[in-house]
Amino acid sequence: MSSSEGRYEIEAAKARLAAAKAQRTSSEKLMSCANEVTNNAKLALERAQQSMAAAKKNQEMVQSQLDKAREEVKAAEKCLAESEKRHEVIDIDDIDDTPQKDSNKKRKVSMSPREQGNNSNNNEVITLSDSPPRRSNNNNSSRSSSALSREQLQQYERLRLDRLAQSRRDQQQQMINSNRIVLSGCGTSVVNGTYTKTGTLCEGSPTYSKAVWYDGNSEVIVIFCRKRANSRNKYWHIGISGKPVFFYTSVRAVGGGPNAGSIELPPMHQLGWMVRETDTGKLPLPKMRT
Repeated sequence: MSSSEGRYEIEAAKARLAAAKAQRTSSEKLMSCANEVTNNAKLALERAQQSMAAAKKNQEMVQSQLDKAREEVKAAEKCLAESEKRHEVIDIDDIDDTPQKDSNKKRKVSMSPREQGNNSNNNEVITLSDSPPRRSNNNNSSRSSSALSREQLQQYERLRLDRLAQSRRDQQQQMINSNRIVLSGCGTSVVNGTYTKTGTLCEGSPTYSKAVWYDGNSEVIVIFCRKRANSRNKYWHIGISGKPVFFYTSVRAVGGGPNAGSIELPPMHQLGWMVRETDTGKLPLPKMRT
């Protein structure tokens, strides 16, 4: 073999080696990309599983709230039926032969036995007091007396709603003035108990605390109100003081607006609380009293 042929063979071998190295480098890059795609897919799967678990937990919480709301509706309907029966509520239009403009609407009043038989005239008698308006058992009602009854019933309803709203405001003010709050019914039993007002404000709202033994350590559970991360709205929270451990969070934000929660008092009813996906509390939800 001549020297020229040897040099040609060596150059060909070098070119083959360079091509093989380039192919190896390209394959390594493709493998790296494939590994990255696989890792991203695994991470996405884990997040999807976490989201699914949080969604199921939230669904259970909402179902529990729905069941309690249905029970509350049944209890309210039963209370209404008992109240109507106790006050002998009747429909005016069932005994009034005067045609009405809207025959699909019926008006109700409460009859009292003590009002019957004590009226010497034949006119309709309705009194407005702390109890529902009362009416004598008279079949000779006129259109004018029926209209008067409607006005008096509307006046009574406004009076009743005003007194109910004032009663709720008085009760809320009494709770605000109280130095303690009692929690009960929590699925996380360590949260139940008596909380004392600390005298320290958190973003303008009062705080309540109690000492507990939790997860092998002496801790303090606090009821407080503050803004959530990346949010301008404030919510009530129940959690461990000084640690990112939260059990329950209020459903409604506090502050301005007709549907906002109180900035001075945490929710008293169970339906005012929820368990977020980042909370560690368990159902049922807490209920409060002073």
